[in-house]
Amino acid sequence: MRNLCIIFPDQLNPDFSSLLDYDKELDEILMCEFKKDFTNLNHHKKKIVYQLSCMRHFQSDLTERGCRVNYVKLDDSNNHGDFIPELLALKRAKGFEQLIVTEPSSYDELSSVKRWGDQLEVSVDIRKNNLFMCDKEEFETWSMGRKELRLEYFYRTLRKKFNILMENEKPICGTWNFDKNNRKSLNVNSTVPEQYSSFVDDVTLEVIELVNREFNDHFGTTDQFEFAVNRIQALTALEKFMQERLDRFGDYQDAMLSGEPWLFHSHLSMYLNNGLLTPRECIDDAENES
Repeated sequence: MRNLCIIFPDQLNPDFSSLLDYDKELDEILMCEFKKDFTNLNHHKKKIVYQLSCMRHFQSDLTERGCRVNYVKLDDSNNHGDFIPELLALKRAKGFEQLIVTEPSSYDELSSVKRWGDQLEVSVDIRKNNLFMCDKEEFETWSMGRKELRLEYFYRTLRKKFNILMENEKPICGTWNFDKNNRKSLNVNSTVPEQYSSFVDDVTLEVIELVNREFNDHFGTTDQFEFAVNRIQALTALEKFMQERLDRFGDYQDAMLSGEPWLFHSHLSMYLNNGLLTPRECIDDAENES
């Protein structure tokens, strides 16, 4: 084995920087389910089902692409519970010349990764998270000398950089946002589109059983699980939002209606947070719909 590519639970996209030059003949991948990741806080059972099922589906996708994946399940008898002992065991069993890692989104996790080289006596290549539209260095440069870090102004900078809804350096329609128009009341008789609902396959059913067994003291229920757990399903959820909800999302984004938890919201953030969707493709789809 030449390189071992580490995939963290929120990096479930084949275009992540750690996989860009993956060699199917020489390289391998490591993915791990650690119980500590779900017990540091008392996470809702559905969130745990979602994350574990997404990881297992992504592992299957990578394997179908011809990648060699070392996958450690949460209830495996040889699960060491943390990356260092897992990596030491894999190094003894197979050996690897270098670890390739995409920057974790967690500060604590990134701090840990920066110590791996010394702890494991191996080279560690830490690459930028290429699914963000702005990296940390760019944000630090933008924020330097500012009295306040207001999202509105950062948002304008990125719109200019990527030419999103812009016209000759100015926002389309002459204004940066329409917040004042986004506070309409929703009539009790309004028709709300059906929410997206995925097919629960055997992989997810196995995870549901696991979560009910291993996390039975966590709050919430695993009943009526309906979220996307792979990229194809996430893209379907995105398309459904664009076609059925986007045109009224702005008007009613602050509205609340008893018995209607979804209304015209996208419910796509979970797919963006773990890599099933990318910000750029969501923006491109929205521009194509407009």
